[in-house]
This record gives sequence, structure tokens and C-alpha cells, in this order.
Amino acid sequence: MQFEMSSIEPALVVDVDGTLLRTDLLVEAALAVAFRAPWKMLTWPGLLARGKAPLKRAIAAQAGDIGIDAMPLNETVVEFLTAEKTRGRKIYLASASDEAWIAPLAARLGLFDGIFASDGATNLAGEAKAAKLVAQFGERGFDYIGNGRADLPVWAVARKAYLADAPASIAAAAAQRNAEVEVIAAPAASGVQAMLKAWRPHQWVKNVLVFLPMLAAQHFDAASLAASLLAFIAMSLCASSGYVVNDLADLASDRRHLRKRRRPFASGALQPVWGVAMALGPLAAGLALAAAQSWQLLAMVGGYYLLSLTYSFALKSKLILDVFALAFLYTFRIGVGAVATGVVVSEWLFAFAMFFFMSLAMVKRANELARQLNENGPRTASRGYHPNDVEVISALAVAAGFCAVLVLALYVNSPAAIGLYGEPRWLWGACFVLAYWLGRIFVLARRGHLDDDPIIFAFGDRASIIAGAGVALFGLLAAL
Repeated sequence: MQFEMSSIEPALVVDVDGTLLRTDLLVEAALAVAFRAPWKMLTWPGLLARGKAPLKRAIAAQAGDIGIDAMPLNETVVEFLTAEKTRGRKIYLASASDEAWIAPLAARLGLFDGIFASDGATNLAGEAKAAKLVAQFGERGFDYIGNGRADLPVWAVARKAYLADAPASIAAAAAQRNAEVEVIAAPAASGVQAMLKAWRPHQWVKNVLVFLPMLAAQHFDAASLAASLLAFIAMSLCASSGYVVNDLADLASDRRHLRKRRRPFASGALQPVWGVAMALGPLAAGLALAAAQSWQLLAMVGGYYLLSLTYSFALKSKLILDVFALAFLYTFRIGVGAVATGVVVSEWLFAFAMFFFMSLAMVKRANELARQLNENGPRTASRGYHPNDVEVISALAVAAGFCAVLVLALYVNSPAAIGLYGEPRWLWGACFVLAYWLGRIFVLARRGHLDDDPIIFAFGDRASIIAGAGVALFGLLAAL
């Protein structure tokens, strides 16, 4: 394919992965296949034996739509390209990724006079890309924007080397190969903050439920506290691993979501290729900690992880089943705490927990639906629900919540409470405080005013903190 040369300046050629895009197309496509149809990965070794280009072509076909239209762009590079295009310069895309992805990317921006990409036979990377561009434009007949080690052979034959998000080692290597080097986009700052955000440590507060068996049974000894703390850490590490897996699986949908598109992997603050290590590292550490305590705790923590993945990949889009699954996962945390400490949990606690957390799961969905109703735009189905379902979901939340209050009220006069508490009648105060808190949460959710998961919201809400302190006070008075 021949392209018309500009008489003003040499052609400007830009790389894609990590340069124009803040992500890697091949990695994203491979992840899409791994999550959607993992059995297709069995064909990859045979394809790789034929070469990288056939493998990329096959993965492109297997992955299908990976959301090219919403992938994060390096806006600084786009601004630079737009300015050069305005000056009348010819601009081209050149990528080692398959042309099945590069063509729609070029169409998305509308800036390019042509594309060069892997075509199923030739892997257009490194020396191959350099040779292709020299054949087209001549040596020193083009400028090139890149960011990685694979771009070094291209910079060596380009007139000018432009660097975008290139680390210092690559910048130094580029300067050794080309006398004219210009940085148009500085490398991103340390990814530590983005990694912490992807691990979502603020969500760890949900795992304080592992302390509940110890507290409910009034086992305040050091051994129970240490065992519960170890279970908390193990569960939190595994939860962080699950959040990373979930984000990698939902890249395309998150980028089309008003708030989720700001997540580290969706926004391009973190490269998806890092996600594998970010998921496996905490998982291995969490399971190792659980195993150090007992094989029973290892089984519980591992079971929780598998159940959470089942929710993420199979149940979270199922009408009503999703809230049952969420309620079960919350209650399962109590079981983890019971196994860690050896405390026998009463059926009263499990009954209360299932109704209570089912209510909060419904609250979460009601809040999401209320927000959709409040926002301008089409009222489309989300996770099996339609925005107009908000009324019935809110009613179910109220019903489940006050069933939990009823269970607590019935527990006050039960033989179990009388045997455990000195003055169980003080627990009536906890019933009224809990009823108040639930009523307030129901109203806020129906308005769409909850900024996060109800439990996460409660830890940052003054009225919720006061209510929690009130429940704790009545529990303490009952125990005296």
C-alpha cells in the first residue's frame, strides 16, 4: 500500500500500545478470551508455533468486541497529533497489534492517513516495523512516536524520535540511536497509588464481620482476637485479589460506566498486564495465612474466594439471585470467623445476618436504580434490573430489613439470650436503633444518595457511626 508523502514535513508515525493508547490491545484481547471462553486458550500454543502474527490474528477473532471505541487514549499524544494534522502533516498509525483492532481505532479518531499493522502473516514489531517504514518513507524520512524497547529499532531509522510515557531507561537508549529526541508526554507517576486503589483497601471493612462470632459469644481472650485478626487479614487479601480479577473481566463495560470508568485498569492508570500479578500475589498471601492457622480456615477462605468469583462471573447479572448471593457472601464471613476461633454460632445470628444483609444488598441495587432514574439518559436494563424496578426492590429491602429486626426482637426473650446475657432486655434498645438506621438507609437509597456500598457508606456517615455506637452500648449493658 502506498501513501502520499507530505511536501511540508516528513510523515509522522505513531505507535499504539502504551503510546496512543494507555493499554495493550493484545493483553486486553487475551484477557477477554480468558474470561469469556477460556477453552479457546488451548489453541494458542499451536498458533504461536506458527508465529506471533497468526496468534494475534486468532486472538482477535476469538475475543470479538473488546471495546476499541472506549479504550483510554493518551490525551497528550492526541493533542500533539491533532496540532500536527492541523499544520497539514501526514499522520500514520504503525502497530504490532493486529489490523483488526488498528483499523477501528484509526476510524475512531479520524486523524490518520493510513495504517501499518500485523496482518496475520507478518508481525509488525521491532525490526520488521522499522523495515516497513523505511520501505515506505525512506530512512530518516519520517518521525516516530513510541514508548518502549520494541520501538528502539524504529527510532534508529527515523528522522526524529518522539517519546510518550517512556521510562528513563528507554529515553536513554533512544538518545543513543537518534540525535533528535523529544519528549511529548512525560512518563506517568508511580503506580503505587493506582495499585492501592485497584486493591480497594477501603472495602476491607466488610471483613470485620469475622470478629462477630467472638463478640457475640463474648470470647474476649487473646487467642480468639489473634485468630480473628488473622482471618480478617487473609480475607482482605483474597478480597483484593477478587477486586482485581473483577476489574480485568469488566474492562469494556467499566469504560462505558459513568463512575467505574475511573477505575485504575479501565482508565489506563494501570496496565492490564500488571493485573495478573496483582491478583495472584494477594491471593497466595491470603491463602498462606489461612493455611498457617488451620486447614479448615484455608478451606473457608478458599471457598469464599471461589464463591465471590462465582458471583462476579455468573450471578451478579441474575435478577434477585444476585442479592441472595451477596447476602450469603456477607453471612459467610461470619462463618469464617467462627471457624477461625472455634466459636459455635447460633442459628439466631445466622438468621439475623441473612435477613439483614439481604436487605442491604437490596438497598445497594435500589440506590443504583434510583441513580439511573435521576440521571439524564436512556433507562436501560442493568444487571438484570430496569430502573422502574426501584419501587419493588425498595419494598423488598424494607421487608428483609424489618425481618432482621424481628429476629433480634424474638431473640431477646429466647433461652439463648437469657443464658448469655445478664440483662437481655437492654437488647430492645438495639432493636429500636437498628430500625431507625435501616429506615434512614432506605430513604437515602430511594433518593440515590448513597455514594457506595451501604456498609462502606456507614463507616463514613456520622449518623451511622452514632447508631453503631448505640447498638454496641445496648449490647454492653445487656451483657453486664
